[in-house]
Amino acid sequence: MGLLRTPVFWRALMAAWLDHARTHPAVHPKHAGAIGYCLGGQALLEQVRGGHDIQAMCSFHGLLHSRPEMPGREEDPRGSFFRRMTAAEFEADETIIKAPNT
Repeated sequence: MGLLRTPVFWRALMAAWLDHARTHPAVHPKHAGAIGYCLGGQALLEQVRGGHDIQAMCSFHGLLHSRPEMPGREEDPRGSFFRRMTAAEFEADETIIKAPNT
């Protein structure tokens, strides 16, 4: 199961890594900033949506939405973005445990 289909797990994973990073002696225990590219940028956006304690972040090419591809949806000549679930499909999919935004 992919990260987009498990947003609660994804945010918990990112929170655990942030907590772990703060244990390093060269890292400030309260202040954090992060830069992410592509999947890393989307992960940072998920951290912000989850209310994680990050004071600054910069996402390069991170997807602004967090919806996975719709299973069984045909290829679209416009690109892979159009295979993603709509917001309504995402909300209706009971197999995805939703993570509230803060």
